[in-house]
Order: sequence, then structure tokens, then C-alpha cells
Amino acid sequence: MPSATQHCTKINHNRDFVTFLKTSPSSFNDWVITGMFYTALHQIERYLDEKVGHHCNTHSQRHDWMFRTADLNRIWYDYQDLYNMSMDARYRFITMTDDDVSEAEEYLEAIENQIESLL
Repeated sequence: MPSATQHCTKINHNRDFVTFLKTSPSSFNDWVITGMFYTALHQIERYLDEKVGHHCNTHSQRHDWMFRTADLNRIWYDYQDLYNMSMDARYRFITMTDDDVSEAEEYLEAIENQIESLL
């Protein structure tokens, strides 16, 4: 399983990917939101590694851990909303707008702030 350091590396890599896509001449809002979701995912995995000594193999395992862990329960809805937006972008062919990106940024910011306050 990846270490907390490896999750941090992936978090930074995903942030760079999101920044690159947001500044590109074409609109890739679907991938921006997907990149934000995976940034959030690695934040959660980083927390679970450092505080619980656990890693999740599936999205549903991660959702269960978040729902059952008091520290993560506070951001469960933000994470779930970001997850759903990512699913919409990836599999449901829903066009993501600039407003959707702004909403996703708010979810990610709430998740990152909570994780940073806990670690």
C-alpha cells in the first residue's frame, strides 16, 4: 500500500494536472473535476494511512470509512458531491460548466482544509 508520502506526491501531481487543464486554451472541465476528485481521494487515503493505518481498495470501502470516522464524517458530503460530479463527468456524459468547476473547488477546499487541520 502507498505511504502517506506517496499520497502527498500524488496530491501535488493531481493539483498540477488540474492547474494545467484550467489554464489550457481548451475547456476540459470534465477532467478538471476528475483531477480534483482524485486529489481529494488521496487526501482521504493520506489521512487514513497516517491516523488509522488503513488503506481502502474501493470507493465504497473509502465511503464507509469516511462515514464511520468522526473526523472524516464532517466532510463526507463534500467528498460524496465531488465523487458524484466526477462520475457525471466520466460516465454519464454530463457537460461540466465553469460553475461546476467552481463548486467542485469549494468541495475540494473544504476537504483539504479539514484534512490539514487533522494532520
